[in-house]
Amino acid sequence: MLLILLMFRDKLSIKRYWWVWLLPMLLAGAGFGVDSLVETEPEKIKAVIGALAKAVEEENCDSIAGIVSDDYQDSYHRTKKRLISRCKSRFSRPLVEKNIPRIRQLEISSPNATVICTMRILFDERSFIYRNYKNEVIVKIELQLQKEVDGWLIKRIEILEVDRLPAKWEYVNQYSFSGGGIKRYVLSP
Repeated sequence: MLLILLMFRDKLSIKRYWWVWLLPMLLAGAGFGVDSLVETEPEKIKAVIGALAKAVEEENCDSIAGIVSDDYQDSYHRTKKRLISRCKSRFSRPLVEKNIPRIRQLEISSPNATVICTMRILFDERSFIYRNYKNEVIVKIELQLQKEVDGWLIKRIEILEVDRLPAKWEYVNQYSFSGGGIKRYVLSP
């Protein structure tokens, strides 16, 4: 639009039609305004992943339950109830200080979506893992989401890697972080 105005500037008297030069800025502002009002499907999915990361960071099992589908099932937790029960047992003591998600791949085939992302988990200084193992870990996970009436919900979470080593739920759950130290550290079959 600005180019069109520049082409016809000889025809327009700048003093008489000074407001014409505001049109490109108004048009650009309207475009940004409409873009901020409309939330796309990838943005909605990223918001769910952000909410999951925040809930883990806050160790809030109720928030996790709110974004997990009722028919949740993964290779270790057969139901949503088992997943939330596991969260409650892990979050009974301080564990996570910061959880930083990075989406690596996002595929949407409505009403389902698959997301592969990494979570950089910084452990709380008071946690057993921080004191006896390490202060951070990078976990690569695959999330399967399902679009429902109230938005996108997590239907499945599978662990793919822990610190760039192949891993699965069953290997991660073989850790015993109770008072006596890490009893078993198995990341590969």
